[in-house]
Amino acid sequence: MLLALYRVSLPKATQAEVSAFFAVMNGHDPMYQPYSPSQITRAETMLNLARKRGSTTSFQAYDPFNLQWRDNYWNMPYPYGMADIKARDIIDVDEAGLELVSANRRHGKAHRGERVREAGPYSKTGKVNVLLAISGVVVGLQSPYL
Repeated sequence: MLLALYRVSLPKATQAEVSAFFAVMNGHDPMYQPYSPSQITRAETMLNLARKRGSTTSFQAYDPFNLQWRDNYWNMPYPYGMADIKARDIIDVDEAGLELVSANRRHGKAHRGERVREAGPYSKTGKVNVLLAISGVVVGLQSPYL
């Protein structure tokens, strides 16, 4: 049960970190033998956990205010959202910021069918920004869906 809870809270933890966690939970008992990587792997297999590539989402993305903005964008009419706008009338402008702050683990363990997600830092210093735009209109193509 502790392994399942630990993997939910820290899905990108290494096997050494999992073993250290169990050592701390046992109160550093001198008679305690740390779990080997193969024992941890077998226990994770029994819990139906699989190794997969993970993603990191900024803390602010799940703030209630930002979740409400997202809901408004998809479900409300203009000017609060885009529910009543045709695809041909949309120009999507987005920016991408590139920044290398620290090493972020790419893989983690999660239950099969679930994604590996972990909250991470959100910083605006030292970035290179790229601004891109795309439109739903294709010249020379007429579609009844646009």
